[in-house]
Amino acid sequence: RTGGIVAELLALQNVRSGYVGSDGLVVIYDDEGQLEIFDPSAGALVREIDVDNEDRVGFDAGRAGLMTGSGDAAVVDLASGERVGVELTLPNGDAFRPGAVWPANDGVWAVSPDHVLARWEGGRLVESISLGSSEDVVSVLYGSGPKPAGSKWGDLYAVPGRRSDGATEVTLARMKPGAAEVLLIVDSPDAWWAHPSPEGGLYVHVNESRAVEGVLRVYDSGGDLVDEIPTGAQDPYAFSLDPSGSKLAFGDLGGLLVDDGFSGAPPQILIVDIASGQVEVVPQDGIVSTISFNADATKMVLAMFDGTVRLWDVEAGGVPTILWSGSGTFDSEPGWYDEATDSIWTMAGGKLLNIPLDPAGWVDLACEIVGRDLTQEEWDRFVPGDEPLRSACDRR
Repeated sequence: RTGGIVAELLALQNVRSGYVGSDGLVVIYDDEGQLEIFDPSAGALVREIDVDNEDRVGFDAGRAGLMTGSGDAAVVDLASGERVGVELTLPNGDAFRPGAVWPANDGVWAVSPDHVLARWEGGRLVESISLGSSEDVVSVLYGSGPKPAGSKWGDLYAVPGRRSDGATEVTLARMKPGAAEVLLIVDSPDAWWAHPSPEGGLYVHVNESRAVEGVLRVYDSGGDLVDEIPTGAQDPYAFSLDPSGSKLAFGDLGGLLVDDGFSGAPPQILIVDIASGQVEVVPQDGIVSTISFNADATKMVLAMFDGTVRLWDVEAGGVPTILWSGSGTFDSEPGWYDEATDSIWTMAGGKLLNIPLDPAGWVDLACEIVGRDLTQEEWDRFVPGDEPLRSACDRR
């Protein structure tokens, strides 16, 4: 067996002996002579809800909104795993073409590449607003689409649009049920990606071309440009703002992908301190899909395109620790931090994953697996984060 739910591991009784193989698998013999094999790197403490690997996911308050590869929508209750389909139909009977979906009341919010934000409730379209300064504005899309290069934070949504003359503007909207509205539209040349600021303004990353290092523009709630922060990013995406609004994290594809790797700068993960303008690079190789913060922004959960989910301690630094291994991941919205369980829900490898952040839980799991105190090597392998080695197992 590999992976699985924590209840399987906690059910283990009378462990007689165990050892770690060179491949990282843990082999356990119980008093009855039964053999058990576990793969801790697959994430035994991680709760899993199956979805499709091509689904794009938007999280909010205990639920996940899904946009499937065929453009359908659904809402998943994270507590029960129950999934309910939502038909995105316009009053004239035409289908609404979503680029991103989030759960909302008895339905979903959805945004389209046509620069329209709409909400369905009980299977019925209940409100819709245009996000552009005119009807000819369409969303700036990331990659081949249909995802608009925008971000949701709380009830705010920011997205760049492109006018018919090729110029770009950025819209900030409030996703308030029953009163959705556009709060701000600013002209922002070469807008590449947008994110709301906590003060009701905008963070807009711009690129003249992928060969030019990018800049993060900061606009206040009145639409005035108040700061420009050089980031060095050439192809930024997957933006995530921490709950306090002080740190903005995102991925950067760097140079163009060619047959023998990346030309120019390699992919990276960047964190911008908005107040100081300092840019920090997370020491992680590979392409990130989704970045999620915990409540106090001390930890980040990184869902990678290779299917791994990694935990990074923002203050301690170091190389992010693998918490779960899957089979590849498409891009989705930032995860949802569940304060009640100190865990983060994210999407990876065709699954909605609940990632526990308390190292004590991982210590307990490691003790259950091995059945004794851990060596330093085992501790480093099984216990994510920077927790120091200690005697933590009651079993001897």
